[in-house]
Amino acid sequence: MKDLGAFGFNTLGWTQEYVAGDWGEALDWQGDPIDLIHSQQPWTAEELQSAGIPYVVQLRVMPIEDWNGEPVFQDVFSEKFEKWCEYLARSMCTPHRESRNLLGYYFVDIPAWIRHASRRDFPQLASLGKEEREIEVEMVAEKYYQTITQAIKMYDPNHLILGDRYNGNKGIPRGVLRAMSRHVDVLSVQYFVPEPTDSARQKMRDDLAKWSAESGGKPVLLADIGNYCATKENPHRKSAIDGQRGRGEDYVETLKLLVNEPWFVGWHWCSYIENLARGWG
Repeated sequence: MKDLGAFGFNTLGWTQEYVAGDWGEALDWQGDPIDLIHSQQPWTAEELQSAGIPYVVQLRVMPIEDWNGEPVFQDVFSEKFEKWCEYLARSMCTPHRESRNLLGYYFVDIPAWIRHASRRDFPQLASLGKEEREIEVEMVAEKYYQTITQAIKMYDPNHLILGDRYNGNKGIPRGVLRAMSRHVDVLSVQYFVPEPTDSARQKMRDDLAKWSAESGGKPVLLADIGNYCATKENPHRKSAIDGQRGRGEDYVETLKLLVNEPWFVGWHWCSYIENLARGWG
């Protein structure tokens, strides 16, 4: 909490740890290899509540992340999925029901609503071509969001639904945005600006504004604007940004572009410090 205060942070966001692994060339994720499981437990309810500041809770509805080398796509129309969502909400939301500091619930980190690089997919979409899939994905997304949000509200009607943390660089299907808009309160998007330039930042701003409009005017939480540079723990992870001062300047310029937008409600920074045991956040 001392570190968070020194940085001026006012919210605890995603709290799972990065665990190093290798998926080789299996996925189309940008950057270094990500672990296959990434299922280390986030902070407990007691840890989140004892921090004394606003926080979010993540519910991993299913392991369909873009970075996941072994995704598992459940049949969202099945009784099994309904029971899983009910269990997930009961076990994860009940401890937070009366919390005054909880903002709401995240779902999946960059879920593969665009077909996963492994070619695995929802059963209803697996055999479809690209154009047909783009049409039918709304049907699956509607049932997915409806089922998990109904389960959450059964156990906690008091807090926001922050939804999936979309991969803004890859894009968000319009059908998914329409389905999401009927059940989720906030549009949460991760967006890695590819270079520290005014034009690249402007494109990010324009994309966020477009997706907000397409989702019925949902407020936007920028769930990660991950700029990076080489560090002592990660000397090979270089970018067009030169050093920590450059990172800070990039954050300032990006925030200037967004802070007065009526749809912008804030952002999360993943991750603010590197784990000395592994050199990752």
